[in-house]
Amino acid sequence: MALVPEATFVVGAATREAVTRGSATRVSAYCLDRLEVTTEAFAACVASGRCSPPLKGGSCSFERSGAERRPINCVGVLQANDFCKARVKRLPSEAEWESAAGAGARAYPWGDEPPGQGRVLGRRRERPRLRQAP
Repeated sequence: MALVPEATFVVGAATREAVTRGSATRVSAYCLDRLEVTTEAFAACVASGRCSPPLKGGSCSFERSGAERRPINCVGVLQANDFCKARVKRLPSEAEWESAAGAGARAYPWGDEPPGQGRVLGRRRERPRLRQAP
């Protein structure tokens, strides 16, 4: 688990400028798992009877051969909550999730510098496409 430090920010603010216009939310420090829940871990919870099985088939990973160590998907919020309770944990609140994702820490995924040469690809300024990582 990782300790996420206390933070104050505007929930849902996409830019630092929006922070000055909104009302600040304070989130106390909390712990968050570093890794996603694996299909294998969720299957063990289902086998114990503490979790209900998620959807199967299609792109869902539950009971798919070779997907045991991949993150579980096709799980509803109630099932995720049951998994957390079985582990004596809880789901993060919306504000905690934004805080952990770095809300207000930077203007763009790459930092604070605006889109430009080497950061985005596109022909029109108003609709840049992000460059894929090498």
